[in-house]
Amino acid sequence: MQDFQMNWGLLSAAIIFFSGFPYVLAIIKGEVSKPVISTWILWSVIGTLLLVTSYQAGARWDTTLLPVLLGAVNPVIILILSLRYGKYKWTSVDTTCVIICLITVIVWQVTNSPVLGLIGAIIAHIVGALPQAIKNWKDPKDEILLPWAMFSFASALSILAISEWTIGQALFPVYMTIFSALALTLTLPLILYRLKLRTR
Repeated sequence: MQDFQMNWGLLSAAIIFFSGFPYVLAIIKGEVSKPVISTWILWSVIGTLLLVTSYQAGARWDTTLLPVLLGAVNPVIILILSLRYGKYKWTSVDTTCVIICLITVIVWQVTNSPVLGLIGAIIAHIVGALPQAIKNWKDPKDEILLPWAMFSFASALSILAISEWTIGQALFPVYMTIFSALALTLTLPLILYRLKLRTR
């Protein structure tokens, strides 16, 4: 039974990791010319802190920790390439989201509680997604669908990797499952845009 659960974790982690490849290529090729720098900065920082906090809260490599690790690696890679190849801009929305995330992270670190840390990271992760969601709705032609769809699917899969329903193991996968539904705000405009193109 343990091996079966570990396999779900590995599958989720693999899909999360490989979901970054199409996005990386799209940035290099200029298909995504205006990556949202604030989102990738925040997700890089939050992903790293989530990895540490998840481990402290009881997540392990053979269950749910590997998807958290790979979910942290992708934003860092994408951020570096975005700064190198992207034609980005910074708006007041980006600034507001960064401030809110920083406040959340500070509270998270001051409490020194792994569980509160996970809750704080979840809030910060959602806030960090707002600039990307706004961009996807306003400019869907500058985004590609596949990476977001893969990430949403893999996020939902991570819940199957839970071996024990403790807060430490379950909170992040449950959040990722919920986030996979919320990710419709990121994927839906891309789907609608491509359907519109096909009907022309």
